[in-house]
Amino acid sequence: PTEFVYVRNDNWWGAKSGWKPLPKPKKLVWTWAGPEETRAALMADHQLDSLMDITLGALQALQAKNPNVITWFKDMPKAWVPDPCSRTFELNHTVEPWNDPDMRWALNYAIDRDQIVQIAYEGTTLKSRHFFPAYPPLDALVDKAIEAGAWDLDQLWTHDPDKAKEIIESKGYTLNSNGYYEKDGKELSLDITTHEAFIEKQRIAQVIVEELQAIGINATNRNEAGGTWGENFDFGNFEGKVGWQTCGSVNEPWASLDRFNTRWLVPVGERADGDEWRWSGEKADAYSALVDEMGTLPLGDPRVEELFVQAMDIWFDELPVIPVTQAKKIIPFDTTYWTNW
Repeated sequence: PTEFVYVRNDNWWGAKSGWKPLPKPKKLVWTWAGPEETRAALMADHQLDSLMDITLGALQALQAKNPNVITWFKDMPKAWVPDPCSRTFELNHTVEPWNDPDMRWALNYAIDRDQIVQIAYEGTTLKSRHFFPAYPPLDALVDKAIEAGAWDLDQLWTHDPDKAKEIIESKGYTLNSNGYYEKDGKELSLDITTHEAFIEKQRIAQVIVEELQAIGINATNRNEAGGTWGENFDFGNFEGKVGWQTCGSVNEPWASLDRFNTRWLVPVGERADGDEWRWSGEKADAYSALVDEMGTLPLGDPRVEELFVQAMDIWFDELPVIPVTQAKKIIPFDTTYWTNW
């Protein structure tokens, strides 16, 4: 279906009892209206009252045509930041050489998060300190990990193409005549997939591709239909992707940490319910044991912080996925027919 409709129930008990009045709208219609430019054109013509997340450029063009359009914030960054699911650059650990944490760190040094924020987001978000959303309870835990030396933010945010090349060359790769690294006759490449419905992730991937190309990795980006993209992730049929699948935690750490738990590990070709990256090995198991212990504790237990720091000490060295940016949501509202959004 391309739309679903909620019709107001005029016999709602809340109104009949005098608790609350009936909502003003008689009908709410959610519709799939196509890509960003199509949705923006419909709102410019007052055919849509709200849109789900567009780019800053699309918003500015829309407001030029329809001055009745507002967003959560009048000034920059316009968007609601952060959304609960941060954006990450993710690798399949069953695909060589990305099963090697050193090579994942090479990718980290190759990407420039500031450039991603400015080009992909037009300055409407923040680079990520962690794979958590930047909410106070979680930020406090990240601060503790930084203070303990388990999480090195300067290292994570370091953009150093020369260091990336040094790591790659230490693994036996040499540049070929095409300007790409090669080993044993095989060119170093990386296929990065993105969900076809999300221009935000596509823009991130496009910048990352350019940055990886610049250091000698033949990176490419492909969009996949949403269902295909999700299935390929679950079954391990991907090399790299830009996604948000570390999502889970908002006020406690365990939900997101458990996404990497090796208790979810299954072979490629079987559907995974967690650890879809298929992170494995002694360090992954040690991390998982800490997360399992954390899962037995109540919220607020002082051991949670201690276990978190220990788990992050392992996770940071291994870098199973690469934190990139916080998620933003530029959500326009047309005040022509409805106000008080």
